[in-house]
Amino acid sequence: MAARRYILLLGTISIISLTFNFLLPTNLTPQKARKLSLPNLKSEIKQHAPSGLNLFKPATHKPPPPSNSTASSEGWFSSWKWLNPFSSNIAKNEERSALPPLEKRCPVYTFFDDSNAKEDRVLLAWRRAFWAQGFRPLVLGRAEAEEHGLYRLVRGRFNEGFEREVMKWLAWGRVGTGGALVDYRIIPMASRDDYGLTALRRCEFDGVTRYEGWGNRLFAGDKSSIDTFLKHITDTATNNTSSIEEISETAPEGLIRIEPHPRSFADYTPSVVADRWPDLSATQLPDLINSHLHETFLSIYNASITLLSPLPIELQPAYAAITTLAARLSLCPPGNPIPGSCPSNRPCNFCKNPPVAVKPFISKDPSTFLLAAVPHPYTYYALMDTTFSLSENTQRSIRYVRVQTRDRDAWLHKATTPPLDKAVGPGTRVVAIKEIVAAHAGANFSSLWVSAEAPVLEEEIPWIFGFTLASEAELKIEKPAGDERRNVVFRKTVGEVLGGKVGKMEEDKKVARIRWAVEAWNLGSAEVWKFTGAFVERMVQERKEWSASEKEFGRGLSGEEVEGD
Repeated sequence: MAARRYILLLGTISIISLTFNFLLPTNLTPQKARKLSLPNLKSEIKQHAPSGLNLFKPATHKPPPPSNSTASSEGWFSSWKWLNPFSSNIAKNEERSALPPLEKRCPVYTFFDDSNAKEDRVLLAWRRAFWAQGFRPLVLGRAEAEEHGLYRLVRGRFNEGFEREVMKWLAWGRVGTGGALVDYRIIPMASRDDYGLTALRRCEFDGVTRYEGWGNRLFAGDKSSIDTFLKHITDTATNNTSSIEEISETAPEGLIRIEPHPRSFADYTPSVVADRWPDLSATQLPDLINSHLHETFLSIYNASITLLSPLPIELQPAYAAITTLAARLSLCPPGNPIPGSCPSNRPCNFCKNPPVAVKPFISKDPSTFLLAAVPHPYTYYALMDTTFSLSENTQRSIRYVRVQTRDRDAWLHKATTPPLDKAVGPGTRVVAIKEIVAAHAGANFSSLWVSAEAPVLEEEIPWIFGFTLASEAELKIEKPAGDERRNVVFRKTVGEVLGGKVGKMEEDKKVARIRWAVEAWNLGSAEVWKFTGAFVERMVQERKEWSASEKEFGRGLSGEEVEGD
């Protein structure tokens, strides 16, 4: 019976299936929705993009990749918790320092297609000055313009002068993600907290900004507005159009903003140079720019170049490098081809040498520039008592360190009292120094901190300050002789401190053990030393990575950039 029921059920299902097959419509596929075709600026640009591959064209910049917020090294890492007094609380590693996330540098672009070596030196001055002010300068050329999708629509269509102006915009539009387009003879010449520089450094633009009375010298804008304005140029400009300023008058409402004449920049374009300094030769212009930058620095920090020097006699060898740097900074540049001349954006008097002041504690005086060299606590102990060597007897040295209770974190305590009260603990003192070392680019005070054992190299100085300094020999600076015994001890200590830091001292467990004991007994001073060294290391690494990326374009390079790997 069961078998009959199953046969009957299967037969019924088959009959129903056949019925649906014959009676239902055969086309059950839904009709595809129609796609609306909207005008697309990107596709229009792409339509005219060059398709041929040219193996011999100059190197070009590529649009920047997404930023890397996880940058780090063996000695440091970026963290929003960087103001924690002790980095080991975050990293769980005694040798790594927590640094603030790297400030994003707003890109500034210039267009350069001149093969004249004299102009190349001006371009180098432009790059240094903008880098020192916290920007990311990039040099563009005609090769970048030719990669833009609208290049074919522009080539040969306008008069020569206007076409060159459009080439700048095509290069900017091809590479840029927003920022500023600047003539390479426009140099930032103001304090770091200057309103105009601070606003530009934020890199927040809505539309295209041009500046009253400045023609094509300086523009700023976001990527989409740059593309829109380029499309406006190709749609409306004719062979009679003479300038970007002229075509901007007919731009769509709200696209172009006009700001007052910028006072943050000095103008060294040919017309201004011919008017202000008619006897200046082309070879002297880079020297004039460099001198004006240095003299502007001295006028901003006119009170003094200040050396942070707790215990200046005992620790004199540790401060020797920054003492020499302070002397070089404080002296007016001897290479000014027109002494007494002023940059176009600011009145001035004849250059005056500010004094070099020695101060035992930190300050945030906007009229002084602070130089500080932080000694490792191992170096501190070695220089404070030169009657014996820390590295000779491990047990004796460790006992010596432990009985120096009154000198625990001594350098840190002296460097921060005042402004802090004597009773304040090392954690608060560490944070106070970290805030000064890592002050943001627009802070109203400025300083340079280094570790006493590893001051910045000479090649970094122009990128830090934005100008080159005359040598010690040229300025006839005599180095203080100091205590020869302490000088010998310091030279020996540098090898022991830095060797232990990079791992070379693993061969000598004795020295490494003493160094670690010193750090454990002076956590605050050791933290400040590590933080300062890591901050400088990252600063130099950032600059070198940028220089390496620019080297292949071969424009406005320093001797160090040309010779480097």
